[in-house]
Amino acid sequence: RELDSLERVAQSSPSADERVEAVFTAGIYFGRPDGSKHVPGVAARLARLYRNSGDHAVRFVLVKMMALQGDQAVAAAFLAEVAQEPGVASPRGRSIDRGFAPPIQVQAVAGLERLGVPGKALLQSLDLESITEPRAKQRLINIRAGRSPDSLK
Repeated sequence: RELDSLERVAQSSPSADERVEAVFTAGIYFGRPDGSKHVPGVAARLARLYRNSGDHAVRFVLVKMMALQGDQAVAAAFLAEVAQEPGVASPRGRSIDRGFAPPIQVQAVAGLERLGVPGKALLQSLDLESITEPRAKQRLINIRAGRSPDSLK
């Protein structure tokens, strides 16, 4: 019931802070295998929330939380899908990823790297041409080449 309540808040609260906090709480307390209230299936719920949300901050936190989930196979498949998404433009026509945070696709590639075996296997099998966000593509190239993921070469 608590997880259902958090999902409702993440989807419909008028407060952006409440939506982000609900996602964070669901990911940490319910999704992590060592979380205080771990519930199987949270990764799939978080992925569904991502697909149904137009809120960039919520989507960003969902991607960050995915690398912590107990269901690593679901998390890895989701992150691979996000890594292949095109960049997102803001309503003002500027990239909403030009702030302090890296693009969501970069976070997805980084999440795959942190996921261990399932994530690393997908990093090797992803079609490089399917990654359209330039920084995400460069990170993937660097990982495959054994360089620092953030290296510019």
